[in-house]
Amino acid sequence: MSRFVLKSTTGVAPHPLPRPGTQWAYSLTYVTFRLFFALSARLRVEGEENVPAQGGAMIVCNHTRGLDFCPLGIASPRQINYMAKAEAFHYNWFLRLLFENGGVFPVEREKGDKHALDVAVDIIHRGKLLGMFPEGHRSPDGTLQRGKTGAARIALQSGAPVVPAAVVGSEAAFRNFPRFWRRDYLVVRFGKPFLLEGDPNDRAAIAAGTRRIMFEIAALLPPEMRGEWSGDPAQPPPSAERRAAREAARQAGAAPAPAPESAPDSAAEPSEQPAA
Repeated sequence: MSRFVLKSTTGVAPHPLPRPGTQWAYSLTYVTFRLFFALSARLRVEGEENVPAQGGAMIVCNHTRGLDFCPLGIASPRQINYMAKAEAFHYNWFLRLLFENGGVFPVEREKGDKHALDVAVDIIHRGKLLGMFPEGHRSPDGTLQRGKTGAARIALQSGAPVVPAAVVGSEAAFRNFPRFWRRDYLVVRFGKPFLLEGDPNDRAAIAAGTRRIMFEIAALLPPEMRGEWSGDPAQPPPSAERRAAREAARQAGAAPAPAPESAPDSAAEPSEQPAA
């Protein structure tokens, strides 16, 4: 097994991922949150058979206002190694200890952290599960937000299957604790795995991959949580329509027509930052 060592660019001590002999961190976290969700929610897992039983793969999930990585990790039949924002490693010493020993690695979200992407690809090539939240941050209103390109870049570079996932109800689970009599449903869904095709250095392939990932996640969510991804995946994104209109106007020698009002484009013009 290769030892991919993190650089200390984020202020986190360099270490291989995952550290040998640190199964205790994952086991402790798993048991703790398994008990927590047993008391605070009615956990229902759907489609766990879609998670590959072995080999490298990437799970991509929505990110609500709750701690979605907890129910997602509990529901998965295999341990998930997460990419997390670098700031989270500095919240407190105990959380940092769990992260560093539980297969969690940092990413500088606002700096286009190529090193974090390389670590992610290496984890997949080792035959492990990588967990990604393509939105890169929690949704302010619980609906699926704009997708960042990091997940698509990793999928294209690694060639690994992508498993879409959705978490519904994690906010209520944390909000109701310790009022055990108000145990709302907490649902985790895993969709069918798929592959992205194209050159990982091609912007069009990355944009198309990001769009595919976000629509696959949206398909697992109830309609009211799909946000701007509730449309038809076969239809071109608004920015593509605007570019076509500008090109037609240019060829006709006329001034470009004003851009039609539409929802913010999330896939044709994706953010060039890795997702956390």
